Amino acid sequence: MHSTLQVPHSPERQRVSIGHLPVELMMMIFHEVYELGLDWSAAAELPTLATVYYPSSTIFPNALAMVCSAWRNTLSSVPFFWTRVAIAIDGNPTLIEGSFEWSRPLPIDVLVSPYSSTCDENPGEGHRVEAVMRYLVPELHRCRSIRFNTIQVSSLPPLQAFSGQAPLLRQLELGCTPYYPWAEEEPGDVAVPLDLVCPELEKLHLNGRNFCNVCPPKSQSGPSFTYDLWLSHLPKLTSLAITNYGVGSGKMGLRMAEMLRALQELPHLAHLTIKNIHFDKESPSHVYTLSSAIRHLEFSGLPNGVYLFFGAAALQERIDTMCIAQCNVNHVRWGTISCAKLTLQRIDAHYDIAQIINHSDISELYVDECPSFGDNPSACSTSLIATISRWER
Repeated sequence: MHSTLQVPHSPERQRVSIGHLPVELMMMIFHEVYELGLDWSAAAELPTLATVYYPSSTIFPNALAMVCSAWRNTLSSVPFFWTRVAIAIDGNPTLIEGSFEWSRPLPIDVLVSPYSSTCDENPGEGHRVEAVMRYLVPELHRCRSIRFNTIQVSSLPPLQAFSGQAPLLRQLELGCTPYYPWAEEEPGDVAVPLDLVCPELEKLHLNGRNFCNVCPPKSQSGPSFTYDLWLSHLPKLTSLAITNYGVGSGKMGLRMAEMLRALQELPHLAHLTIKNIHFDKESPSHVYTLSSAIRHLEFSGLPNGVYLFFGAAALQERIDTMCIAQCNVNHVRWGTISCAKLTLQRIDAHYDIAQIINHSDISELYVDECPSFGDNPSACSTSLIATISRWER
């Protein structure tokens, strides 16, 4: 006969709540979760604005802190758990202060982005950004990276608002989700006094309005003029992106001469991106010699920017990679351009890209959705055809 062990049901036995776990066990769990998310901690490894549009409440330790008061109290006692500060613009504003408070005094990485994906779902975005800035600016001295990603480009904070010492800052991005990047703005002021001191900055992404602030006035935009620009105080900057600037018909866009004069202040610039910028039609009257370190160029959504750029910019070395997407590629002196790998994407059919292939010094060509490339590329130079590794129509 087999006997069965009977466990008596004691009236004292109760279901144990997760809020009653031993603190030591909770800390072991939290440390494991923190380690899983370490790829988000370093400034160089933060998710790019192109891949993280909306900060999720699941980002550690936000979700765990909302489980119960016991978990929240335990998490709040460990500052390095909170060094990745993800703030939802359209979230609960009362949580902003705690996001910074619990990480003190450690260095932090900050991402400010909305949950919702459209302007209609996020009214008053500009005022919410201002609220974030009131808590962020006093913490500038601790910031390793700051990334803003708004729905409306007009909601981005002005560069003047970042006032103070930021000795740890290596990355500053003021970007906009491509909901309507050509939204019209008032023209940005040039040569604006800026009080942000960040000598370690390596990567800078500015919307067009804010980039105007770091450009010289028109009267002093010649290549030989000496002007104390804010960019000249960024000796380690290697990557610059200028995006999203539309001022409407009848208004003056960004002047190419002023932009190139500003770029001259960056001797170590290696990667330059210009996207969705409305340039003034005036061609520069001077030639601007840019950094010999430039190896990567990206142009996108420029009605007249490509030929204005290459008409006045002197590149000292061969470009490693260059990507041109949705741009006017006519009237460019392609014979003066030397590039190891050129990518053309979504170039309109009425722009002749055969001129690029026949007249420029290009080793590899990648063509994607460019109807003017034609059904038969036989008109192109035979030396280049052998290096074309992808051709899509």
